[in-house]
Amino acid sequence: MHHVLARAVRAVSVPKPAFLSTFSQVPSGFVQTPSTLARPPILFNPYDALDAVLENMRLSSEPLPGMQLVGRNSRKPKKANHGKRPCSHVRRRSRRLK
Repeated sequence: MHHVLARAVRAVSVPKPAFLSTFSQVPSGFVQTPSTLARPPILFNPYDALDAVLENMRLSSEPLPGMQLVGRNSRKPKKANHGKRPCSHVRRRSRRLK
């Protein structure tokens, strides 16, 4: 019985999954037009955007506000205890309840 099932399984043609194909033939749905073949790849360079902003600022001939180019450091929150040791919540609670 086992050899009959093995012969039946071999007789059935199973298509290969896409990841096992050898890419020797291009699928019929994958047709590229000449315009997409000739188009260069678009690469994003973050320094180009920064250069464009700085060039526009230079050409605008307006004075820059003092903190405009500071970046993230200007938004850093201030420490509440100003470098001192943190006080315990027990002492603060006892002073508040007096």
